[in-house]
Amino acid sequence: PRRDVELELAPIVKTTGRVLWDDGSPVAACTLVAYTQDSTLLPEVALESGDPVRFGYVVGESRADGRFELAPLAEGTTYDVWFVPDLEQPLDRLLFQGVAAGAEGVEVVLSPASLTGAFVEGRVTSALGRDVSGARVQVHWREKESTQPWGSDVELFWKCDLPRRTLAGDELWQELAVDDGRYRVDRLVAGRQIVLFVTAPGHGTELVGPFEASFAGTTRDVLLRSPRRLEVEIIDAEGLPASRAKVALSYVGTVQLTTWYGERYADAAGKLVYEDVAPGPYELGGRDAFYGSSVRVEVKAGTPVTRAVLKLE
Repeated sequence: PRRDVELELAPIVKTTGRVLWDDGSPVAACTLVAYTQDSTLLPEVALESGDPVRFGYVVGESRADGRFELAPLAEGTTYDVWFVPDLEQPLDRLLFQGVAAGAEGVEVVLSPASLTGAFVEGRVTSALGRDVSGARVQVHWREKESTQPWGSDVELFWKCDLPRRTLAGDELWQELAVDDGRYRVDRLVAGRQIVLFVTAPGHGTELVGPFEASFAGTTRDVLLRSPRRLEVEIIDAEGLPASRAKVALSYVGTVQLTTWYGERYADAAGKLVYEDVAPGPYELGGRDAFYGSSVRVEVKAGTPVTRAVLKLE
């Protein structure tokens, strides 16, 4: 049988504006890539694919006088826009957030600082005051007002003397190995809260942040201490060892690290050891075939070994 279906479609509009260098001259042939928070692919990946439109991105280009039009855009929708002056180096771009569909006269000013992005730099030293080489720096970020947990909204950027970038899912990874213990992470978006995870062989993992990177640069020195252990004893309601109980360790501070530590099983004696645990507050949860419970645990920076008892009831 025939059935009539009414669909309400948002009107299609365009956004106009101009792209200028910081000296006032126009930026010609600047590629613009607009997308919403619902986009499922990173802008960098969409650009590198050669066909970002196929992934739902709206693409435009500035004219000789720097003026541009972005269309078609859905009325009432807010977009984030990458401004990319040189597609040969697609990471050299400026993110312009909160561009409303239908807006007119949007003016974007590009400068070397804005194209390099905000950055954070500093030294990585040991408890003895010596520089640490071969450190790995991992950057996590999220929007200030984001309701998503840390770890589900992650983008990683790296820089060192010999950059090596590997794409793994939606994350960019790289080892940062500098002889003098100094690091610099750039191409970050100013105004976003970021957290650093720093590791090095023979040292404990450290968490630094959250803080905001700026175009002028933010300095965060990192002190690596000895690795910290978390020893857990899991018992049942009768006080007996809960052998083979499933246990999950989650960071409950400024970031979500559930996927970092993951789920593990207690041994036959109901015990479990986590090596190299970053300092901070955690939730330790466990369950067996009948019961489940959780407990808060605080791992302190100056404590080599923290012990906790988890009773399943």
